[in-house]
Amino acid sequence: VDAVANADIDNYPGFEPMTIAIGAGGLVGGAGAVAVVTVSADALAAVGNDVETDIAGELKVAADADFEIDLKADGVAVGLGGGIGVVVTRANITGTSRAQVQPRSAGSSAVLKAGSMKVIAEADSRAVNTALAAGGGIIAAGSGVDARTVVTPSLEASIGSSVTVDLSGDLELRATHLTEFAQAEATGFSVAGGLSIGVSVAQATASPTVTVSIGSSAAIDADGAVNVKAQTRANQSALAEASPSGGGLLIGVNGGSATATASATTTASFGAGADVRGGNGITLEADATNLATAQGESFAFGLLAGAVAGVRAAETLPPPPTAYFNDYAGLVSAADAQRLLAARQRRAKRA
Repeated sequence: VDAVANADIDNYPGFEPMTIAIGAGGLVGGAGAVAVVTVSADALAAVGNDVETDIAGELKVAADADFEIDLKADGVAVGLGGGIGVVVTRANITGTSRAQVQPRSAGSSAVLKAGSMKVIAEADSRAVNTALAAGGGIIAAGSGVDARTVVTPSLEASIGSSVTVDLSGDLELRATHLTEFAQAEATGFSVAGGLSIGVSVAQATASPTVTVSIGSSAAIDADGAVNVKAQTRANQSALAEASPSGGGLLIGVNGGSATATASATTTASFGAGADVRGGNGITLEADATNLATAQGESFAFGLLAGAVAGVRAAETLPPPPTAYFNDYAGLVSAADAQRLLAARQRRAKRA
């Protein structure tokens, strides 16, 4: 069972997702550009309620999603008196990738019997958001840029409650997300004969949610290994860059803020009352890679009165991932089963 979703808003020959605003005026010139792009696709591969299988080979349930945004926006304004350029951009990825063996109905005796089994959900995310604003005027000039990128997809690989699985080989239950880019870049320029003011704000957030679970009262019997893993990886997770620059013959003021947040949530769990046997061992693992980089540079000049320039940069990282067993979940490997059997036999003899 395979499901694939590709949602790309990207550059390719003949098309470029770009917003451009140009303004000019005799006394005052103004230009404003707003671009908002959201990608939200759902890849779902599911084995429904009460399905029964009996196969010698592999039973595979796989969902794979690819989310991509490449956004550019420019605004330029010029006026004899003053020019103001403003650009606002938003790039959002909110899709899902789900591989599910859905819960069994009450009283169902259906069994998923196979040689081996894989339940895998995967997704890659790439969002690049570049915004530039420029203003120029003899008396005054200003530029304002606000670029924000948010990557928050959700992934799930699960075996539902009360499901019975009988395998002669291995079970792999895994969800993996890769953040290639979650980038926001805000650049502003302003030049004036008198007063120049520029503000640039960049925010980048990479917060995928990855969940892997075996439901309550499920019964998993695998002669091979049972591997359960939730993981997030990052090439360049959250990157925010703010660069306001410019000045005036009298006064130049520029300021900016760059904020990067990488807060992937990864959870791997066995539900209450789940009974899991792995002849070659059991692995329950949650793994997260979070990278956050915020940087900025600002340049201002004021030849007569003075200049002020500054950029605030902040980076945020989350708490560690979580792997846990709920109450009464039972884990039994082949070696453990032999030890438990021997202990029961010794107790029986003493009785």
